[in-house]
Amino acid sequence: MKYKKLIISIGANIRNPSGFHPMDTCEKAINEINNYPIKVLKRSNWYISDPIPRSKQPKYYNCLINGITELNDISVLKILNRIENKFGRIRLKKNMSRCIDLDLIDFSSRVKKCLKLSIPHPRAHLRKFVLIPLNEINPFWIHPLYKKNPKALLKKINYQIITILKK
Repeated sequence: MKYKKLIISIGANIRNPSGFHPMDTCEKAINEINNYPIKVLKRSNWYISDPIPRSKQPKYYNCLINGITELNDISVLKILNRIENKFGRIRLKKNMSRCIDLDLIDFSSRVKKCLKLSIPHPRAHLRKFVLIPLNEINPFWIHPLYKKNPKALLKKINYQIITILKK
């Protein structure tokens, strides 16, 4: 069976129900991903960003991972949702604070839009907290719809402030 390439965004801005700091919860989620048939190959540094849309929420901690899997995209999405639930993710309203957020950004450069999943992620090209770490770990990735690499896509975004934290 052929491996598919994954790009997964990991982020959080509040403690989880067990009291873990957002970065600790995210680290635990990355470790949990490795318990499934998904192999993490590379990960970015941590980045801190303001919430989008702008609000009084706490800042977000974000990183990206490159991985591979033999699974299909919906199976990967189900795993990511299972991990979010395990670490206390609650979905009551759109854009609310989160103790964990796992987004499938890309799945082998495929384009798919259905009720459960849109790939590439529909706002990835608009988010510095996705594009900067993506440029760090996979600068040659090409957006399947816009046909541009992360550096070219970043040139279109100037309003988001990002701070880097080393691994």
